[in-house]
Amino acid sequence: YGPCVHCIHVRIWLVGVIILGLLALWLRRWVWSNTLLHAGVGGLMVGLLGTSQELLWTEQGKIMGSCSFDLGLPGWLALDSWFPALFEVKESCGDTPELLFGITMAEALVPFAWAMIILSGVMVLLSLWRLRR
Repeated sequence: YGPCVHCIHVRIWLVGVIILGLLALWLRRWVWSNTLLHAGVGGLMVGLLGTSQELLWTEQGKIMGSCSFDLGLPGWLALDSWFPALFEVKESCGDTPELLFGITMAEALVPFAWAMIILSGVMVLLSLWRLRR
């Protein structure tokens, strides 16, 4: 399958998480930065959850016509022009690839995003607890 616009949005959310993860590795000595970065990952995961839910509903036929070939990004963030191999829309929305045990990518992304939101919340709380000590 070639990536649709929702799949590209999933990639954008995950690239944001990777960037925050690399920043967290660089700033790992400072607890306050870890707290902010864990909160940032949680925020990105909330965005991923919304995109994943929309992708799942499109795959299940609950949403029709919500997909185009336009990423909807502002002109100053032309990721599809800068990195076409990663961010260029190639297909209209529909089915997503099957992973394991008959579970599609869209079906797997929703619980993954929820798990990461919960994990980010726990990490923020642990970081705040560490700051209090």
